[in-house]
Amino acid sequence: MNENDLEKTMISFAKREIDILCCTTIIESGLDLPNVNTLIVNNAHKFGLSQLYQLRGRVGRSIKQAYSYFLIPKSTMLTPQSEKRLQALKESVELGSGYKIAMRDLEIRGTGNILGKEQSGHVITIGLHLYSKLISEAKKYLTTNGNPILNNNIENPLPILNMDIKSGLTNEYIKEDKMKFELYRQLSLCDQIEDVDKVTNNITDRFGTMNQEAKNLILNTKIQILSANININSINKNKNDLTIRFHSQIGGAKNVLLKSFNNVKISRSNEIIIKLQDVNYWANEIFNILKKIEGIKNK
Repeated sequence: MNENDLEKTMISFAKREIDILCCTTIIESGLDLPNVNTLIVNNAHKFGLSQLYQLRGRVGRSIKQAYSYFLIPKSTMLTPQSEKRLQALKESVELGSGYKIAMRDLEIRGTGNILGKEQSGHVITIGLHLYSKLISEAKKYLTTNGNPILNNNIENPLPILNMDIKSGLTNEYIKEDKMKFELYRQLSLCDQIEDVDKVTNNITDRFGTMNQEAKNLILNTKIQILSANININSINKNKNDLTIRFHSQIGGAKNVLLKSFNNVKISRSNEIIIKLQDVNYWANEIFNILKKIEGIKNK
């Protein structure tokens, strides 16, 4: 279209003189039409992830509920990259997802190894965020000012859980290994209980009610997050005894802990033992104990 026709068409659309605008990807950036509430993208598998994200951003720019439909021909066999792009777009619906989309786009397109030129290796397997975190932790552990020594200032590692509980995504619940790995990856990136709840909702929405192993996996993840947030080094369950060891000494919290739990004893300066009461639902009881300790810590 020439400039005059293009201008007339856009003005008519903005004034709501026409209801449907058929166009190319020229609209993907810089277009602000608050009244538009529906977007339909044909052959969505041919677009890049960031391009789809920008297109989706053309609707829902005011208080009106908006809808985006990404269409794929019925007979089309999606490539793994196309499927990952559409799945990433589906998962990133909350406000401010641009950074998350950019990271996922980089993972899908490929990023170079830390050594060498190849766009392959462990990055694509575990995700850029987790890969960068592992590299950062390894660097802190090995060097200080370029000297290979043990760095005592390294962040506390993830808590060690020894609770004798069977957990995981079984083949009976989810058959595809790639999907299971992706869900494990998503759970590994969670650092708040609310993040775990979002992943849980996505799992149940797609695969239905969880079996016991999957429920235990979610509970384990929440326990690990809570433990990390309250400076716990390890949790060990031996019959009905729950041993919680902290990274640092309990100190002034000793009296508060003794008052807060009926069956607790301070076994070491950084360790407490609590007698579990619920024989059948002890995993949930552990979670509630940690929530209580978190409440004490935050006071």
